Amino acid sequence: MSLSNPTTKNPCSKFLRFKHNEFEYYDKETKENVVMKRPFKFIVLDELSTISGFNEEMKCGIYSNEVHNLNKQKLDVRVFKGNYRLIGLYGEIKNDIKAIGGRFTKSVYCALIGKELELINLQLTGSSFSAWMEMRFDQTTTGIKVSKELAEGKKGSNTYSIPIYETFKIDEKDLEKAIEMDKTLQKYLETYADVKEVGDDVEDDIKDDDTEKKSPEEEYKKD
Repeated sequence: MSLSNPTTKNPCSKFLRFKHNEFEYYDKETKENVVMKRPFKFIVLDELSTISGFNEEMKCGIYSNEVHNLNKQKLDVRVFKGNYRLIGLYGEIKNDIKAIGGRFTKSVYCALIGKELELINLQLTGSSFSAWMEMRFDQTTTGIKVSKELAEGKKGSNTYSIPIYETFKIDEKDLEKAIEMDKTLQKYLETYADVKEVGDDVEDDIKDDDTEKKSPEEEYKKD
């Protein structure tokens, strides 16, 4: 923290999750979930790992810091209610994370393409994460499009929706702007890492997470 950089507030304008067969984000002003209309395109700036979920006993959400390297950087897992806290490398505490209702989450920072580029974050779990794992692309030349259509998955007798990710060639002007945007993002991530604490703004961004029964695709866990 300094005079020119007094907070570690996340610079993203939206935090999207795939829920109810749609990508949604929480609008702090209206205090409502808003659906992101598909299709939409973005340029990947960076990918980190974190923990999200819902604890049934305490009836509250689970969250953690974000890390680049699960093998070297410790996760600081907490719940919104009470003083429960779990700290350690993912491989060491993953069973404890699952026991309280937490799940592995991929945090993807992106430049959303529109009239102007917009810095957003995708919190990928369940089917949205399993589909993401299948993507192979060069982020310096290739962007991602979330298709208007959805694929269908099946687990036992349950069926669920899977987002479809496609690739496209990035326009050079958009790439230049995305690189500048990433510089802003990296300054935040560097400060965030130095603080080594979960940001104060996290609760506002994910307070609506999983307050209802999880769907089949949300039961997916990545070890």
